[in-house]
Amino acid sequence: MELAHILEEDGLPSDDASVVADVIGRHRDVLLNTKVLRQYGVAVEEAGGSPLQGALVMGAAFALGAIAPILPYLLLPIGIAVYASVIATGGVLFAIGVVKTRWTHGHPLSSGIEILTIGAVAGIVGYFFGSILPALLGVPAVGG
Repeated sequence: MELAHILEEDGLPSDDASVVADVIGRHRDVLLNTKVLRQYGVAVEEAGGSPLQGALVMGAAFALGAIAPILPYLLLPIGIAVYASVIATGGVLFAIGVVKTRWTHGHPLSSGIEILTIGAVAGIVGYFFGSILPALLGVPAVGG
């Protein structure tokens, strides 16, 4: 059984790991929670609240995330706003990674760097496909 192997890797002797895995295996919810926690580092929790509450929280999170790259353009001259936008977006992405550790129980610094890296790669790929690749293929710029 896969769970027995995971428990052995955690230091349980083979016989004990098999017994514990058999007991846990008889309880489907406990088995699921244990495997997800051990393999992915995420605790399975029952969702609280209504779907409307979840939608409102997600909407607010997206709105807050969208403000970071836009706000500098509303408050600063364009030359400075570009840099401020990149810095603000990086800060928000890093903060999202840190907050994520509330559920994953990971290390805040490494989680912040992980989300910042994912966002940076996504931005670079978007810039490549939206600006560099069309220029290389001779596709005219939008509006130009």
